[in-house]
Amino acid sequence: MFKKIDNVLVNFNYIKSERPTIVFLHGFLGNLNNFDYFYRVFNNFGYGVLNIDLTNFGFKNLKGNFSVYDYASVVNGLIKKLKIKNPILVGHSFGGRIAIILCSMYGYKNKVILVDSAGIKPKFSLKTKIKVIQYKLNRTLVKHNIKNKNYLKKFGSADYKALNPNLKKVFVNVVNEDLTYLLKNINAKTLIIFGKNDQDTPLYMAKKLHKKIKDNKLIIFNGGHYSYLDESQKFIGVVKNFVEEKC
Repeated sequence: MFKKIDNVLVNFNYIKSERPTIVFLHGFLGNLNNFDYFYRVFNNFGYGVLNIDLTNFGFKNLKGNFSVYDYASVVNGLIKKLKIKNPILVGHSFGGRIAIILCSMYGYKNKVILVDSAGIKPKFSLKTKIKVIQYKLNRTLVKHNIKNKNYLKKFGSADYKALNPNLKKVFVNVVNEDLTYLLKNINAKTLIIFGKNDQDTPLYMAKKLHKKIKDNKLIIFNGGHYSYLDESQKFIGVVKNFVEEKC
């Protein structure tokens, strides 16, 4: 299904129910397939389900210079257009960023599940810090024509270099955005699920979310950054119990 929100064409799957609707928000460069299995499982449990294909990723409706706040605005607009009241948000990694903004800035007060969520400023190793300093220095040298701009191509991760120009802008906007300041404003009952071997959003991020969000529970899985896939049946059980738990 498609709807235009904020002049952005959004692809999504939606099944309405009398029970609350669970909104699935996939991670960076993900698509509808990431949560498709869980979308079907929770619909079989009788819940309404909304699985969104975030712009620039699964559905290539490219929008340059999108920020995480733009994504949150589009998701909020879609939820409002579908007339979904009090949704339960499930956000993985980048999707967790969107969920944090929806709860803290848009007033979503029903339950939220942050799975290996991004949004916390990363701790860089000394080696990484040196690389950042080197990059900034050489960017200045390029700016003043002391070095050729092609020299900067040696810096940056392989993942970043593989992105198209629009996604590079989005990536820079996203990774530089520290959402820690918003955590105190979350009033939704929160479940935090992290894989203990997660290298992309390490466990210290889970602990900071746990410390800063008022009403939350932290559960550590055995997997990595895709802990919900690594232990899918455990994930289903934990989420089902949380969703059905009386506040």
